[in-house]
Amino acid sequence: MTDEYIEQRRRYVQKVRDSFSEPKDGRTRRGAAFGAGAESEDELETAGAFAIWKVKMLIAAMLLFAFVFCDRTNTPLFSVPTETIVKQLKENDLLPAMKKEIEKIQEYLK
Repeated sequence: MTDEYIEQRRRYVQKVRDSFSEPKDGRTRRGAAFGAGAESEDELETAGAFAIWKVKMLIAAMLLFAFVFCDRTNTPLFSVPTETIVKQLKENDLLPAMKKEIEKIQEYLK
């Protein structure tokens, strides 16, 4: 082992230790991870909530694509044929009920 190797190892160990300590600019580690430019806790919470919505939208898109793929290839989705899913969606249509509620609200506002 040479002195140069030992010095490299010391610098590496110090770099790893520094990575576990709090950032020097005053932000918390959570702030550095979620919102690099966030100034307050409210901004950090907003960034986290927005990330949750991204995940929800990604899951919804994946389910939609899975349904379309299974419908095109006549493959059952979760062991249920896609025709059954479409039939149940048509039976449970909430649009007419929502139209009635919107009309009631509009009449009330007039």
